[in-house]
Amino acid sequence: MEFRRRILIVEDDALLASLLNSVLDALQFDVRISSDALAARSDCLEFDPDLCLIDINLGEGPNGIHFAEWLNINSPTCRKVFLTSSTDLRSWVDRKTLSAPWIENTVFLSKGKLSDTNNLIESIDLAFSSDSYQLPDTAPSKFRQLTKAQLDVLFLASEGFTNEAIAIRRKSTKRTIEQQLQACYRTLEVAEGPDFNQRVIAVRMFLSAKGSNV
Repeated sequence: MEFRRRILIVEDDALLASLLNSVLDALQFDVRISSDALAARSDCLEFDPDLCLIDINLGEGPNGIHFAEWLNINSPTCRKVFLTSSTDLRSWVDRKTLSAPWIENTVFLSKGKLSDTNNLIESIDLAFSSDSYQLPDTAPSKFRQLTKAQLDVLFLASEGFTNEAIAIRRKSTKRTIEQQLQACYRTLEVAEGPDFNQRVIAVRMFLSAKGSNV
C-alpha cells in the first residue's frame, strides 16, 4: 500500500470542510474531518495525523488555538496550519501563546486565499518543511548542536518507533534515519561498544533533557 500522509481538518463549516477534503484527497492525502476542538482531540489520538488544518474560530467551546496548544503537548511532531478570516491574530492569540516556541513553526493561511488551491498546497508544504519539536531551555548544551531533524528523530525513537516506522512518518528512508541517529550519537558522545546500546542511551539522555523521569 502506498504511503499517504495523514491530515486532520478541524473545521466547523461543513461545506468548507468537505471542499478541503476533496482537494486534499485528490492530492493523495489520507484525510479526516473534525467539527470542533473536543472531537479533534479524540480523532487525533485515533487517527495520528501528520498535519492538522485548524480553523481558529470553531464556534462555542474551545477554539483552534486551544486545540493547537493541546496538540503541542500530546503530539508535538504534528504540523499545524491555521485557517483564519481575521486580519488581527491578537484577537485570538494572546501574548503568552505568541511567545511560545511552537508558534514559530506554525503556518497561518487566510481563508480568503483558499479559492486558489496553490495557496493551500504551499502552506502545507511550508508546514512540512519545518521540524516542530523543541527542547526546553534547560536542556544540556550538547542538544543545541543537534539539527531539528535529528531532534525529531530522537523524539520519535523515544516514543518507541522503529527506524522503519520513523522513516515512514518522516517520508524518508531507513538509511537516512540510521545516519541521523549516528550523528546524534557522535554529538551526544554516546559510546560505541558490545556492552552498550547507543539508541537506548541516546533516548534516555533525550528524555532526561526533555524533563521526563527515566
